[in-house]
Amino acid sequence: MEKDLPTAAPAPQAEAVSLSSPVSALEGIGPKRAALLEQLGLRTLGDLLFHFPREYRDYRQITPIAEVRQGELATVEAEIIGMRHVRLPRRQSLAHLTLQDATGTMSATFFGRGFLVGTVFVKGARGLFTGKVSEYKGPCLANPEYELLTGDEEDLLNTGRLVPVYPAAEGLTQRMLRRWVRALLPLAAPLAAEALPGKLRARHGLPGMEEALREVHFP
Repeated sequence: MEKDLPTAAPAPQAEAVSLSSPVSALEGIGPKRAALLEQLGLRTLGDLLFHFPREYRDYRQITPIAEVRQGELATVEAEIIGMRHVRLPRRQSLAHLTLQDATGTMSATFFGRGFLVGTVFVKGARGLFTGKVSEYKGPCLANPEYELLTGDEEDLLNTGRLVPVYPAAEGLTQRMLRRWVRALLPLAAPLAAEALPGKLRARHGLPGMEEALREVHFP
């Protein structure tokens, strides 16, 4: 099970790489995850660079907690005012958060993620939480996308923006793929060959390959 990290995207390893370097050249991709990526036909950094999103989800609109509605998708910006690590049978656990903004409170539950309590999730932290609203002793979100706020909106990766959704395989989460692609872009995008002559791009106001790759992954 992937453990979410409280830090920004991991940096690629220091050694020189090329588009033909194996995906394991990226920090965080070991043999097991490389094997999962291979199921998608992704063996090299170039393969991963050109593994484009199949869709984008717009998580930019912030909804006050008092206005969320059951059955609707909502993104809330709230403070964690309470949290519990709940142990379940068969060595399972969940993280239960109480969230608050200026208009009210709601809960968020992360099944199988009890380890996040006290590590990633700490009392007083603020974050964005996106998911389908349900009702259980008040409005709640189950396994929402989330991003803790650090004061730098450019760090947003999983909510609070247009979020890429990639073709994936069992054992590979969207959080993993987004994190790896973001770490890869500054390293590999400058290495991609231009598809169109410079004069043609200039005439029609088209971006170069590096800019196009950045925009297609994270518009």
